[in-house]
Amino acid sequence: MYLDSRNRKIINYVYNAIDKDRNGSIDFTEAVILMSVLQNGDLIQMLKLVFRMYDLNGNGKINEKEMSEIIESLYDVLSIPKKERRGKNSASFQAKESIKRLDKNGDQQIDINEFIEGFFQNPNVTSSIIYFNHLAENLNYLNLIIFK
Repeated sequence: MYLDSRNRKIINYVYNAIDKDRNGSIDFTEAVILMSVLQNGDLIQMLKLVFRMYDLNGNGKINEKEMSEIIESLYDVLSIPKKERRGKNSASFQAKESIKRLDKNGDQQIDINEFIEGFFQNPNVTSSIIYFNHLAENLNYLNLIIFK
């Protein structure tokens, strides 16, 4: 994969997930934590990292707009043609359905517990985890993320 307009957004989302204090830079501690999670972390730690990637505004919840933005970015990276992103395949429809499926307390948002529980109950949620793992395994991407 190359860094271009299709995957620049997703790289920024990953970068922001790593930048825990959201100060715009990844410090040494954040980089060490990332490397530790990627090399030694369990599935729960990886899910927490992916949750932070989806939580674009950092409020601890994923809303429909955030979910839609992530899905649209994944569509871009996967080069899914615009004509195939309509109706039930649209990012907004998929986001709405995901929120409905995962939201257990009815607040129309997903918190970390709902996200983790949803992962274990719904195999369709795994696609973003697989994609994130692919990014993490690619050393060139890690260098781009850490040394942005």
